[in-house]
Amino acid sequence: MTKDELNQYRSLKREVEELNKKIKSSQTQVNVKASSLEKRKLSCIKQCSEIEQYIFHIEDSLIRRIFVYRYIEGRHRMSWQRIATEIGEQDEQYPRRVHNRYLQKR
Repeated sequence: MTKDELNQYRSLKREVEELNKKIKSSQTQVNVKASSLEKRKLSCIKQCSEIEQYIFHIEDSLIRRIFVYRYIEGRHRMSWQRIATEIGEQDEQYPRRVHNRYLQKR
């Protein structure tokens, strides 16, 4: 999984929310439009699930926590400084280096 794919997670989650609203508002309209929206929604959900599976299958607890904080937790991406604080480090470079090394090994 690439950093670009991981960065899509929050946007995909928001897109699912938006599609749910559009699907509800288009229930009385043509079923073809609702069907198209459902397909897009399912595609977004599938991509989110793949990202979650990738992250939750990281064996090392520290690395997994860094990825969860960076890509999954909260509505906005957590800063490296905040991640460092959450994992008990002072230097914001530490979680970034751990993160980047992990992605390079993959």
